[in-house]
Amino acid sequence: MIKEFKNNGYKTVILNSSSKSMFNCDNVYNYYGVDEKKHLYDEINLNGEYVTDKYITDEIIKYFNQKEKNEKTFYFAITMGGHMPYYEERYNNYDFEVVESKYNNEITGTLKSYAQGIYMADQELGRLYEYINTLEEETIIIFFGDHLPHLQTKSGKDALFEINYLNNDYDLESVYRQFNTNAVILSNYNIEHDNIKYLSPDLLLTYVMNNMDIELSSYYKWLYTTIDTLPSSNYVVSISNDGNLHYTLGLEGTMKDTYEMRKKIQYMLFK
Repeated sequence: MIKEFKNNGYKTVILNSSSKSMFNCDNVYNYYGVDEKKHLYDEINLNGEYVTDKYITDEIIKYFNQKEKNEKTFYFAITMGGHMPYYEERYNNYDFEVVESKYNNEITGTLKSYAQGIYMADQELGRLYEYINTLEEETIIIFFGDHLPHLQTKSGKDALFEINYLNNDYDLESVYRQFNTNAVILSNYNIEHDNIKYLSPDLLLTYVMNNMDIELSSYYKWLYTTIDTLPSSNYVVSISNDGNLHYTLGLEGTMKDTYEMRKKIQYMLFK
């Protein structure tokens, strides 16, 4: 995707809340040809704490206030402000209180900590959205998470299982919940969009790119067509375009063919 944007005259920028050594990402970004990158954990003294979402939002706004007017930009910010661990004492101040709970204090405190993190992230997303509405340049925000929160208590209990959001029966609904995260697309101009409820993470930006006025490679054009057949899938669970859940190993027909083709491309099994 970095290459696709660069081929269309975009400057590519990555703001990473974590360290440049995590997943060897600094070398990976160089390999991809990212124009500008910043690893905040290595550049500011955090004393072991995560970079706040407020800091990230400030950095994004500062960049777009200073960039050249004719610069087309793909800006990817990786946040860590709402990351684990989720202990009640993590935050000195809460914007709400839990007045009643059917769970014990440890589970309730873990959920409360997670909820505060969500609230703070939502505040910053709202601030960023308000900011792009002050810009004349057409701008899109894609906000998404890459996995469920690891809501483990200090005693080692998993709150997601304790509240019966997940179970060990591996029924289809529970498996689906394990891999499902939410996303939102915002813009400062009117855009037409399809009523798509489910998309795999690699299809999220693919969908946006194919609805922009840019030239894409044949691969990303083809990848876009798979949304009609198999909008969301991983190695365990898949979702058809009608919203029905399927075990991936049980796929048949066009859905199976599409899954196998994508798998071969992704893992470079073509001969």
